[in-house]
Amino acid sequence: MHQVSFARDIRPLFRDVVISHMEPHGIKLDDYTFMSDPDNANKVLETLAADEGDPPSMPPGGPYWTADQLALLRATSLKPRSRAAEGLRLERDKAEGVAILLARYRWLALPARKS
Repeated sequence: MHQVSFARDIRPLFRDVVISHMEPHGIKLDDYTFMSDPDNANKVLETLAADEGDPPSMPPGGPYWTADQLALLRATSLKPRSRAAEGLRLERDKAEGVAILLARYRWLALPARKS
C-alpha cells in the first residue's frame, strides 16, 4: 500500500460544499495542519461514522463515507503524537501555566487602590 497523502487521499474525500459549510465553525477540513492534529481529526471522524445504528451526522443527508474511506482517515488520524510533539505541547502548557500564575501573583502583589 502506498503512503497516505493528505492532498491525494484524504482531502478529496471531503466535498467542497461540506468544507465551506464547516469553515465558519472553525473546522478546517481542507487544512493539513488542522487535520493532522489527532484531536481535530478524531472529532471529524466521530461525525463521519455511524453511531449505534444512527446515520452519521456528516455529511448532512449523505452520501456517507464507506467503510474503506473511514478506515483510511482512521489510519491516518488515530496515530499517537510523537514523544517530541507531546513534549513540546507539555512545555507550552507549562509555560502558559507559569505565565498565568505570574500574572495572578503580580495582581495580588499590587498595592490596594485608594478611593
